[in-house]
Amino acid sequence: MLILPSYDFFSTYSGTGYLLDRLEEQGVDFYVLMRTEKRNVAEYASSKHKMKFFSWWKPQWPFLLRRCSNLAFSIYAFCHLLFAKKVLVLDSMYLSEVALVRRLRKNLQVIQFCQELQIVSDYPNNRFAKIYSRHARQADLVLDVDPFRAEKRKEICNLEKLPLVLRNTIPLSAVVPSAEKSLLELARVESFAGLPVVLYAGGIGAEKPFSRLVYAIAAMNTPVYFLAFCATTPSLFEEAQQYAAEKLKPGTFIIRPRVARDDILAVQSQADVGIVDYPYSLEQTWNQKFCAPTKLYEYMAAGLAVVGSDNDSLRAVVEDNHAGSCARSDRVESLAIALDEVTSSRDTLVAMKANAAKAFRDQYAYELCCYPVIDQLVAFINEA
Repeated sequence: MLILPSYDFFSTYSGTGYLLDRLEEQGVDFYVLMRTEKRNVAEYASSKHKMKFFSWWKPQWPFLLRRCSNLAFSIYAFCHLLFAKKVLVLDSMYLSEVALVRRLRKNLQVIQFCQELQIVSDYPNNRFAKIYSRHARQADLVLDVDPFRAEKRKEICNLEKLPLVLRNTIPLSAVVPSAEKSLLELARVESFAGLPVVLYAGGIGAEKPFSRLVYAIAAMNTPVYFLAFCATTPSLFEEAQQYAAEKLKPGTFIIRPRVARDDILAVQSQADVGIVDYPYSLEQTWNQKFCAPTKLYEYMAAGLAVVGSDNDSLRAVVEDNHAGSCARSDRVESLAIALDEVTSSRDTLVAMKANAAKAFRDQYAYELCCYPVIDQLVAFINEA
């Protein structure tokens, strides 16, 4: 089976790597056709999966050169598709090539793993949304990452069957608290002033404005220590530090650059609350409304109570399991209220943290909620 990723999945928080690991354990014979920069080839080549590389590409190249590179890889992928019996396509980047091959060969079996819901009505200028809208029904089997999103995808794209749901979660083995490292060391501070630690670890930018988080913390009635590890550009990081310094009390916050994922996973259990903020008002799309990212499950796996934005998918995981609280609107004040609901009582906070850890262990660990879905996928692959 040929697997066509749409991005460098080892450098992301996506579940693609976990999926490939499980497929290999189940005896599925596959190889990955990977477009990546030369500097990443060694990292991918060291994996246990069979991989073929196309490394004539850099995101920094001029537009025309990048277009030539994209065309060259499309031709390369097309040639592989011509001789493949089955293909697993991630998202929609190569659906045009798949559709063209299916005109020539009707027996190509297509599986699509959708980690985004990008449709033209939401993203009118997005090339991949246009591709998906034209070829959404090419797949014989569709995988999605969220049950709400799967239902909406079936409705919007007029799919015959409801997509299988392979959540953006992580395995139990991915979170092993370190006895040698501490969150204080990672944050490079001496203490958290004896306050509940509210953690944000993720990107900041137009879709995730850091000012929302700072304003929400400032509007709280409960004193907390705000710790943020931000993935962003140097200029936006400097702005984030300045904004926090203007709005928050000295000694109750620290803003740090992004750290290695393994480092934060090893020590984030020493925090108390994790924030997952995807406000619908900033990007009014179904993709944003139905969003339960990997970070949600990472927080729960570490035993953190979760505070989320006004989002159906977050609420179904967080509040249905009494593992935290979600805002009731996209207003920052509502996010502050949710934070107060979680942190104002120590007993409530402790109970929510325990509930989060239990819900992850009992329901959302990759082994529990994704292995059965992958078993269905493997059965489909073997029957096709």
